[in-house]
Amino acid sequence: MFATMTIAEARNFTTQQLLPGIDSGEAQAMAMELVLHVAGIDKKYWAQQLNKTLSQEKNDKLIQLTQRVAQGEPLQYVTGEAWFFGLKLQVTPAVLIPRPETEELVDWLISHCQFPIEELPILEIGTGSGCIALALQKRLRKATVTAIEYSVDALKVAEKNAKNLGYHPRFIRGDLFDVSQWKEWPSFSMLISNPPYIPFEEKDSMEKRVKDFEPSLALFVPDEDPLKYYRLLGKLLLERGSPDARLFCELNARLARETAELFQSMGLHTTLKLDMQGKERMLSAWR
Repeated sequence: MFATMTIAEARNFTTQQLLPGIDSGEAQAMAMELVLHVAGIDKKYWAQQLNKTLSQEKNDKLIQLTQRVAQGEPLQYVTGEAWFFGLKLQVTPAVLIPRPETEELVDWLISHCQFPIEELPILEIGTGSGCIALALQKRLRKATVTAIEYSVDALKVAEKNAKNLGYHPRFIRGDLFDVSQWKEWPSFSMLISNPPYIPFEEKDSMEKRVKDFEPSLALFVPDEDPLKYYRLLGKLLLERGSPDARLFCELNARLARETAELFQSMGLHTTLKLDMQGKERMLSAWR
């Protein structure tokens, strides 16, 4: 049993436990998140709480959680929380951890909407935690958002997040590769997806916390057919989208031009968009 610590001492202790495996700046940020989570403190009150002493129970819990992060487990899975588009989401190893680049994808779709919106059917493929569907429902109140997800466990997470946040997109368990299901899904004016796009051959070069902890089903595609999801997304756009429907998707920057050429071969127009790091990580396609 460790001696109890103040909030300030806990932050310093936790930072030291995360070094040297994590660089200093990231370790400090993670330490703050861990202490805030365990102490149950809102970040805006951080400075006022630095001399507050943690209870023995919270002290011990902080040490346990810190050890998990130090061993490589993602912080978001350790705390069970992730932020996306100003929404606090619950996350588990059944879903991908929401990322800032995906917020850019949501913003890009919103920038193509015509306001005021009276009616806008949106379909998402592969909702995971529900982050995209919930962010769209938050910003586009009059839109009708339907989200498809294959994983039963991921769907439970998305539905729980919707309930906690008070937004109500429609969630459907479905399989993009079962084309017979498509007729049961609503037609749409906007189609959005962050599908799996990492060939297995790239797995060894990825961060341990991603490849060892996040769901493989949501990350990886066969080396021999890395664009298989995009081929079906293009077909879905053509078969179920309205005449002016538009697709927005994330993609593998290394395969960006190849992905665009695939859509163009289907008779679609395309445009690529750079993410915040200057990589071609987003694509839009339309008739």
